[in-house]
Amino acid sequence: KGTADMNLLRLFTPKVRAGSGVAQVDIRITDQWENPNIQGVLSMKSGLLSLTNFSDPILISALSLVFNRNLLILETVSGKMGRGQFVGFGKAALKGVDLTSFGFQFDLKEMPIRLTPDVETIMEGSLFFQGDKTAQLLDGSLHVKKALYEKRIDLREIIVKWQESPEERLPID
Repeated sequence: KGTADMNLLRLFTPKVRAGSGVAQVDIRITDQWENPNIQGVLSMKSGLLSLTNFSDPILISALSLVFNRNLLILETVSGKMGRGQFVGFGKAALKGVDLTSFGFQFDLKEMPIRLTPDVETIMEGSLFFQGDKTAQLLDGSLHVKKALYEKRIDLREIIVKWQESPEERLPID
């Protein structure tokens, strides 16, 4: 039982550039090291994460995680990124401390998403992110509320390019 600084996340993944904010932690870990029994809760009311994939930091207004042995439940996460807002929930299956499978839903409002270096959009909608260690899927429905572009674009050309190079899809920043 105690607190943990968000900057500790840098130790677990190189995708976190920096973190700030303090999480309240009430977690008990028992059993064997190879397959621990993790029980408890982690909550936060205000935090900030800077990730390598995003130019804007993520402001976390509320976060509630529940650990129940082989299950991690994201009861809620809400916050802002740029001008946009998000709310999410979901769960993940655990084997020890490894995530084996997961499913999370995020509802977005006024979220800035850059489709190409020349096209920035403001979108709203819901995304469902699910998968396991070997494969992940991002699915959902986003509605473009506003599009800003610096030069004339051919939407058909952008879609064809995405189909040819899936790794270049949605370079969000």
